[in-house]
Amino acid sequence: MNARRGRLVAPRAALVGAALTLLLTACAPEGAVQPAPSATASKPAPDDETPSPGSFDPDASVEENLRFFDHVNRQSIGDDSIPGGQVVIDGLRAHGLGVEVLEVTPDTTPDGHRADAVQFAARLGDRCLLGQVSEQGYSSAVAPVLAGGNCLVGVTRAIDW
Repeated sequence: MNARRGRLVAPRAALVGAALTLLLTACAPEGAVQPAPSATASKPAPDDETPSPGSFDPDASVEENLRFFDHVNRQSIGDDSIPGGQVVIDGLRAHGLGVEVLEVTPDTTPDGHRADAVQFAARLGDRCLLGQVSEQGYSSAVAPVLAGGNCLVGVTRAIDW
C-alpha cells in the first residue's frame, strides 16, 4: 500500500505545483514589470511658501507648524542621510522647542549597529509632529498624541545632552 501511495503523491505534488504556477502567472500584470523609482534624499529647492527661520508658534495651525518643522529638519539634516537624533533635536531646540515636548529614537540598535532610521517627534497640544530620516530621505506626518501621552511608539532615548 505504501508503494501505491507514493506513486499518487508525486503526481499530486506536480499537479498542485503546476496549478500554483498558473495561478500566480495569471495574476501577474502583462508586460515587463517596471520597478518603482526609489526615493532619494535631496535638498528642497527654495520655495516662497517655506517659512523663514524663527520659532514654532503655539498659536499657529498644526499644518503651519508642520511646514516649519519640515524646514528646520531639512536644514539640520543637510546632506547627511542619517545624521543621528542629536543633530535633529538640537535643530528643533534652537528654533524654540523644549526637551519636554521632544522625543527621539536611538541612533543605534541594541547590538550596537547604526539604526536604519531615526524617528523624532514634537508634541504640540493634542497633536504630534512626527519626522523620520533614513537612507530613503526625510518624511513627516501629523498624528494624535498616544493614550500614554507620548508621540512615538517603542523605545526612545533621553534628551540629556
